[in-house]
Amino acid sequence: MTYLLAVLTPWGRTLDSLSLYGRHGTGWSVRAADLLVLEAISVVTLTLALIALVLVSGLRGRWQLGLRSTAAVIGAILSAEVLKWVLPSHDQWTGEWSWLSGGSFPSGHAVTVTSISLAVLSISSDNWRRRLVGPLVAGTAIATTATVTVGWHRPSDVLGSLFLATAWHRAMRADQPADRRLRTMLPRGSRPRTVAARLQDRLPSAQTATWWAGACTLILGAALEGALTEIRYGGIAAMAYLCSLAVLLAAVLVTIALALRPVPAR
Repeated sequence: MTYLLAVLTPWGRTLDSLSLYGRHGTGWSVRAADLLVLEAISVVTLTLALIALVLVSGLRGRWQLGLRSTAAVIGAILSAEVLKWVLPSHDQWTGEWSWLSGGSFPSGHAVTVTSISLAVLSISSDNWRRRLVGPLVAGTAIATTATVTVGWHRPSDVLGSLFLATAWHRAMRADQPADRRLRTMLPRGSRPRTVAARLQDRLPSAQTATWWAGACTLILGAALEGALTEIRYGGIAAMAYLCSLAVLLAAVLVTIALALRPVPAR
């Protein structure tokens, strides 16, 4: 759906290009810091992360969950690379479409970070999940938006990566931690839960919201200074860039914080 709206429609491509062009107001120091973050995502660090996932899940006696989570990460990354070559890409300068040319949709870096974050939450116990979800939300937000800030990807590439990573974890049933599955086997309480209690289960915790708000302040604050200069002179692109960052930040919160929300004890 993201590819259909943002790449195959003229207005979607225009909005995507405006958002990417609006990043030019961002300072060089911010771009250099984002490049350092993205360069840390490599084959070596990915391999170490996958090994750690399997080992930690094994130590917890959850080998199958660890293998499913690892398979979800690998599947999401490989499918992202395949989609880049299979999906037709549009050249904004010539206006021509090309096949098997290696487009930018979806973002490989974004899908890697998102998949790893989901996998870490999946193999963690409820106590550790509550501690880790905030930092993982902030880290994922910084890494995914950095791909737009440095000009590697358009906002739609990152948004598609979030959906792709979530789809793989759902398909591999890695979004159902062992603690959650065992807890659903316990007998339900006699008293039905109130609507307020159910709504609270769906909302991010105060700790997670604090981490996310901190990441938003850092990312939007860094982009705001240069964007305000362009907006004063009618910079529509700068406004589109800021709006796209806000959308991506909200999408990261939904993907990470709500996808693996711990189930309260009954």
